[in-house]
Amino acid sequence: MKRLTTNLSIGPLCLLCAVMLIQGCASLPEQALSPADEGRAIPLALGSEMLVRIEAQVSTGYRWEAHPARGLVAVKEHAIESAGGGIVGGIDIQVMKVTALAAGEDEVEFAYARPFGPPEKPAKRFVVKFVVK
Repeated sequence: MKRLTTNLSIGPLCLLCAVMLIQGCASLPEQALSPADEGRAIPLALGSEMLVRIEAQVSTGYRWEAHPARGLVAVKEHAIESAGGGIVGGIDIQVMKVTALAAGEDEVEFAYARPFGPPEKPAKRFVVKFVVK
């Protein structure tokens, strides 16, 4: 009986931790981007984070990769959200987390390509500027 009581007391704690993690991710500011945002300047506070959301068709093998020019921001893949109901070739949302590491301006190239196979020219690309203060 004691073992059952111990397991039941851990369950709510795990649920609380999961809710806190989800709320922590949801509280980050978000910015939708696309090739139409070429040349756009996006302000960021030093040390802050932002989620960038870009439409993609990940099931076709293509995905967005981010390449900061100066390293003043770090960009890492955060999540893939299915917006097309899980249909192969459907539209997904690729979410990336941008972290402001140092003050200044950093241009980030977003390139839409397949990360496998022989190197090829990206199917789409655009550059935005993150202004870190």
